[in-house]
Amino acid sequence: MPPPTIEDRGRSLQKHLHKSFEWKGPLVGIFEMRRHYANYLKGLPNIKEYRYKLVTLNTVEEIDEVLNEIVKQYAGYEFKKTPIELINYHEKCPVN
Repeated sequence: MPPPTIEDRGRSLQKHLHKSFEWKGPLVGIFEMRRHYANYLKGLPNIKEYRYKLVTLNTVEEIDEVLNEIVKQYAGYEFKKTPIELINYHEKCPVN
């Protein structure tokens, strides 16, 4: 299965934002979303400026504009799929 595209992530992030806004109201909904932006945008090069914009905006409309700009800016970007390394931490445990 291929990793999600920036368009997929953008749609999911906007849906999450709007649901948060509906459920928790404008102030709390927007403030609580701020901690999720980094996860949705992880892996995009030079995304720091956009993340900063997102955490300083106070309306859903402004945030939607920036999210649309991000999707447009990074259209076609392919996220690298990194394998998950499973580590057996109990392998060398002296307690048996």
